[in-house]
Amino acid sequence: MEDWRATSRVEIIGDLKDMMKDLLKPFCQATKHKHERIIFYQGGVSEGQFMEVRREGACHAARLPAAVSQRDVKAGLYFHRRPEATPHPVMPGTDHDGVGKCWNVPPGSTVDSVVTHPLDFDFFLCSHFGIQKLSYYLCLTYARCACSVSISTLAYCAHLAVYRAKNHIINKVDVSSSSSDLYGGSTNAVTNSQYVQAVKVVDYLQMVMYFV
Repeated sequence: MEDWRATSRVEIIGDLKDMMKDLLKPFCQATKHKHERIIFYQGGVSEGQFMEVRREGACHAARLPAAVSQRDVKAGLYFHRRPEATPHPVMPGTDHDGVGKCWNVPPGSTVDSVVTHPLDFDFFLCSHFGIQKLSYYLCLTYARCACSVSISTLAYCAHLAVYRAKNHIINKVDVSSSSSDLYGGSTNAVTNSQYVQAVKVVDYLQMVMYFV
């Protein structure tokens, strides 16, 4: 198992190909449809990791279709990443330039001066209306809250699943045997396969969001 201190804040989706194989098969069986588009919603990505995360996403996009799609289906892959914080609010110059109910900046607008990096090539691109609207609606479907939340419900549910998985690991894996290794010792750490087995969901709960 990799050192948790080195990987706890790395915003890269590990083992994506294997996870997608496990998720897409039951999806096709339940909906009777083959997937056409796959959208990944990812939480805050820092400036220091953004280039690495983007490069890793491009590698996944190149490998995934052949691994998870049927031969007659070419699924589009979209990685939607939210920065850790919005550095500057962008508003239209006049109300006449705004769109939508709140007269926001038109989707697709680009800002490449004044508020960007003084030396490096930098710009801010407002989301396309389709992905913007989908993201907005996903912020209104969080079961634990009666109003909208700040990020996509999918990201919140992923956090809940991770917290529940941690409890599964504590109950099923003897983490004390590898605790000294986690803190820099040299004992036999728990293998990655043991962690995977510990968080494996029983068949009758695989299609239920029990962790919410």
